[in-house]
Amino acid sequence: MLGMRTGILVLLVVGVVLVAGLAVWLVATTVRVSTEPVARLSADVGTQVAQILHPTPTIRPDPVTIVREVRSLARLETIQYTVEKVITAETGQGPFGFLFGDRLLFVAHGAVIAGVDLGQLGPEDVWFDSEGRVYIRLPDPEIFVATLDNELSYVYDRDTGLLTRGDITLEAAARQAAEDEIRRAALLDGILDQARVNAENYLYRLLRSLALRGGVHFARPWRRGDRPHPRGGGARHGGRVAAPARGMGAAQRGGAGKQEGRTMAKPKKPMQQYLRYTAVGIELGLSVLVGLFAGKFLDDYFGTAPWLLLTGLIFGCIAGFRSLYRMGRQMMRDLKNEDEAPR
Repeated sequence: MLGMRTGILVLLVVGVVLVAGLAVWLVATTVRVSTEPVARLSADVGTQVAQILHPTPTIRPDPVTIVREVRSLARLETIQYTVEKVITAETGQGPFGFLFGDRLLFVAHGAVIAGVDLGQLGPEDVWFDSEGRVYIRLPDPEIFVATLDNELSYVYDRDTGLLTRGDITLEAAARQAAEDEIRRAALLDGILDQARVNAENYLYRLLRSLALRGGVHFARPWRRGDRPHPRGGGARHGGRVAAPARGMGAAQRGGAGKQEGRTMAKPKKPMQQYLRYTAVGIELGLSVLVGLFAGKFLDDYFGTAPWLLLTGLIFGCIAGFRSLYRMGRQMMRDLKNEDEAPR
């Protein structure tokens, strides 16, 4: 009798547990089904808000392409520089720069390619002397391409005033200045001289493979007042003949290929970027003081004390704390970039 009661009690407990589990499952399913439209609506609303705040640009190329000019070229590219340059562009900087100023820091990656234009060679620039030696007068080297790499170039930081949306032409001006600067940096580093050396080395190896009997020589470029040299009289023209053929060692002949892959050293981080970190407190104090003095002046002028004074104080505090917040974000980005930089 006692065992039967115990069995019945166990069955009742198991039944109660099963019924309770089933009830919990039904309630959870009902709640999930009921809240699913709300969750879907919330996700859709979030997506729409994100699209409004951060719209994806739509690019539609025009189907009509106009080819303005087609020109034949005979350029010999002999050297390429890969250059990195940091450009600071700013406008509206002054006593009210925190209100109307616009400043950006642009990191430019570009390439400069130089060589000689063989299309400028004329019949008078190539001749043989009586001993069978060939003389070539190459044109002056020139820069063919100086352009930015849009995939690697980027705006590192941009700071706009409280009452301005920024200058829409500032980034374009920074890019143009970056192209001019990488071109100038390559010129200062001697890209044209190395382009001439590489061109002579390459043409020397090419023409020597033809087994010319008298060798290959390079004459100096034309200068103002020069006259075309008659064929067969190379030794009498100015007395200046560059002859890398016989006296050039193996290291010089193979130097062109090594120089073409050389890149200039990356510029160091500008010192003003560190000074901006130390000037946060000064900028905060100046913002508050400018707001106070501006409000006091306007209150005295319009007789509205102390409302414009309070308004100026509020704007000064907002500007100061905005600068503090912006500088904190800048420091976090710098620390992150230093952690991710290769050692």
